[in-house]
Amino acid sequence: MTIITTDEWLANLEELRCAIGESDEGLTAVEMSELVGHSGHWVRKMLRRAQQAGRLKVGKKLMTYLDGRSAMITCYAITPSPPKPKQKVKG
Repeated sequence: MTIITTDEWLANLEELRCAIGESDEGLTAVEMSELVGHSGHWVRKMLRRAQQAGRLKVGKKLMTYLDGRSAMITCYAITPSPPKPKQKVKG
């Protein structure tokens, strides 16, 4: 298994979000797991890292199950990386 850094994972999720036309609510951990091909445990670990980096937006979306029941499910969106601060030029 290859090692992936948090920044690489965040960049991959941003690309996925653009590619699938994700709504503002975000994706569930299960949906992310299926898209990236890793376990749910791994995805939740990376979500914690994204939260620590200040890049995670948590929301809720309404999901309808096969039997017709509906429930509010937690979903996650990765926010764009903040711009790097400009360095002052000493002169």
